Amino acid sequence: MPPENNKSRARERALTTSDYMKALRQVVRPNQTYLPMLQFHNRQPKRTTTQTEMARAMGWKGSPAPANAHYGGLGRRVGEQLGWVPEYPLTVLAHFRYPDPEHKCHWEMRGRLAAALERLGWVSDPPPEPDSNSAESPQKTKLFEGAMHRVAVNTHERNPKARRACLAHYGAWCIICGFNFRAAYGPAAEGFMHVHHVEMMKEKGKKHEIDPIRDLRPVCPNCHSVIHIKLQPYTIREVKEMVAAHRPPGWLDPPEVREARLRQPVDHFFRMTPKRSHAIGRRGAPNNKEVSK
Repeated sequence: MPPENNKSRARERALTTSDYMKALRQVVRPNQTYLPMLQFHNRQPKRTTTQTEMARAMGWKGSPAPANAHYGGLGRRVGEQLGWVPEYPLTVLAHFRYPDPEHKCHWEMRGRLAAALERLGWVSDPPPEPDSNSAESPQKTKLFEGAMHRVAVNTHERNPKARRACLAHYGAWCIICGFNFRAAYGPAAEGFMHVHHVEMMKEKGKKHEIDPIRDLRPVCPNCHSVIHIKLQPYTIREVKEMVAAHRPPGWLDPPEVREARLRQPVDHFFRMTPKRSHAIGRRGAPNNKEVSK
């Protein structure tokens, strides 16, 4: 083995969690894609992912090559801070594994990197490390919570007037699944409902004018969570199709919900309706017969 490889391996073994923490502080910035990539990787089972899964999570359609380029670029920048840049810089962040017969390369996050993310507070709920040598039952295992740590984040300001105008127009019914808090919990929960931005606020990037009818929709917390379950959010239409696929045949949403959907702006209504081409007449006018279906 060449001397430089011996030196590289020695440097790799000498690295600590604190080294990774210092390097990440120098490299990762909130407005970059680096942090979402690290957080996605850390959330995966056994902290293992692939180039294709990473590209899909980041919303890079087509070739998964950008995932390798961006993550490898992060590996190089972190490696430069660590004083260790191997031939394949992505190995600064992950071990390469080939567990399946298709020979797809799997990226297994390095333990010291995962520990650094947790200690920095950049991952709110990292998956637990499996302990194959422990025979303790869950009842005997001591678990702790409540430790304090400071987390600095950027957030976008919401306009409460826009929220009220949205609910006044559509009603406090989930426009996806039809849930209503008053119907389920009584007067104490009347009027409660999440409001979803049809276009992600971070894509706007700055202060902008908002139309509460065109840009906002009332959704329940469950549907809102599913919309944002991945880094590139699902559309309202996609989540509505998920719900519809698991309901019994002939299911009808409450009339209030059906009326709220009809109150959406015309261009949004047709864009979110699967049969758009059938709902538009020859002259471009809405076909009321088709819409009523």
